[in-house]
Amino acid sequence: MKKVSAFMKKIRLIAGALSILMLVGCLAGCGSSGGDEQVYNTYIVADPTIFDSALATDTIALNMLVNLMEPLLRLNEREDGTVETLEAGAESYTVSDDGLTWTFKIRDNQWSDGVPVTADDYAYGISRVLDPEVGAAYSYLFLSIKNAEAVNYGEAPLEELGVRALDEKTLEITLEGPNSYFMDLLCHSAMLPVRRDIVEQYGDAYGTEADKMVYNGPFRAESWTHNSEVVLAKNDTYWDSGSVRLERINYKVIQDENAVYSSLENGSIDSASTMSKEWTDQFLANDRLVHVQADSASTYYQYYNQYDELFSNVNVRKAFTLAVDREDLNEVIYDGMKIPAYSMVPTGVYVGGQEYAGLGVKPIEELAQESADPRDLLVQGLQELGMDPDPTKLTVTLSLGGTDQWTRTLAEYMQQTYKETLGVNLEIEMLDWGAFIDNYYNYDYQMAQMSFGAEWNDPLAMLSSAESSQDGFCIGWGDERLDELLAQATATTDSQEKIRLIQEVEEIFLKEAACVCPLTFSTYDSFTYDYVKGVQYSNFVTTGFKYTYIEGK
Repeated sequence: MKKVSAFMKKIRLIAGALSILMLVGCLAGCGSSGGDEQVYNTYIVADPTIFDSALATDTIALNMLVNLMEPLLRLNEREDGTVETLEAGAESYTVSDDGLTWTFKIRDNQWSDGVPVTADDYAYGISRVLDPEVGAAYSYLFLSIKNAEAVNYGEAPLEELGVRALDEKTLEITLEGPNSYFMDLLCHSAMLPVRRDIVEQYGDAYGTEADKMVYNGPFRAESWTHNSEVVLAKNDTYWDSGSVRLERINYKVIQDENAVYSSLENGSIDSASTMSKEWTDQFLANDRLVHVQADSASTYYQYYNQYDELFSNVNVRKAFTLAVDREDLNEVIYDGMKIPAYSMVPTGVYVGGQEYAGLGVKPIEELAQESADPRDLLVQGLQELGMDPDPTKLTVTLSLGGTDQWTRTLAEYMQQTYKETLGVNLEIEMLDWGAFIDNYYNYDYQMAQMSFGAEWNDPLAMLSSAESSQDGFCIGWGDERLDELLAQATATTDSQEKIRLIQEVEEIFLKEAACVCPLTFSTYDSFTYDYVKGVQYSNFVTTGFKYTYIEGK
């Protein structure tokens, strides 16, 4: 088994139904709030895992952390739809001529307990993500920092990491080499500051309850009733509290899809995203609901455990990848509301001002054109493995992270698909999300499905986890050629060269090795009552609810 860091897994991975039902739009704006009660009511489909920025593994917690904490920089959507970078925890910054040394002037701000925020809080927060004792899933994001890989593997002490506080208000980050997307990472939730004394006070309980951490963002967690409700309240100690209009954000845990839609219909929540064509059509008829259809920059995909004997064979993987009719899957399971995926990089992700998906790169289509019938590929693979070549005698287990009716419907569809196309008997393992993710990290599955979302606006956000030392897809695979291509794509500032390199990466990862099987690109229909002002829909903004207000309710 090759060297794999258990702490370098990409974790913005969400069960299909979970990712669709979550509130996707970010809300921001400015203007008078009049006499309206400044309370925003929304929902989440599951409890947040934890508010520890180094350990949060779900989109729900990550979205809340944007509101609870202050990153160095934030991404904000302008009125014309373009995205700008705003200084946040850093009031200013400079970059050395070679692009390797980033120096940040930390602005005057306070934690929710009144203690001043310092450069050391940011340095400590970043170092915890790379500390092998912490086991942070997002450590792979920061391997471009000097000595980060050696530190993360326990081969160098934390003191050698290229992150340090020069004084109380000056943070310095030094990189190993040029990184074309490092600016975007500075807005990421894993870059958030952390108070060392609070972590030491609460230990493993840090971030598990509203009162077991402190906050330096626009809001603080006022209460957290597990599996029921999370309430955020305005943080009066925040440096820019005068710009924060909302006094309270109520997140109700609503797991049932129809209950979410009914709550939006009766006005008990202010916004929701739909995955049902019937409910979408119904909401379109409500003139008080503002409708936006947008890309969510995520791909629902199937993946194979190559430590499993069967899926160690490339022809078997190709057979299972080509056996799925993505157009039919989209119509039957999603009512035609998704986009069939023939690449890992989804719609809504750009490089050099061009949407990558719009370039027409479709390695799965190319694989289909150049390959034999999927059943013939499977028979060939079984023969190469010395196994019985009769597919009807083969039983394979598909793991899914959900136990609801939608997941059951998907399971039945996949069973029928593989029976008809390959003759294979498909057993389904339906698990709650926590157990599913545990199995994923421990390679305790045969094949499985989930969503993978871009963490920043770059195709490398979807592909960098395929690098050998990371194995961020948890599939037990690596290729030195791909590693070199990823390194070149990360370093180059030439967008056309970057596109060429990324196309080569997909050629190896999807077509040649058939490591994963993209199924659909996720889109969403968002409905928000018109009294919620300044809604933003860009995939990558990180302003959260800082500027949200209620008017005319």
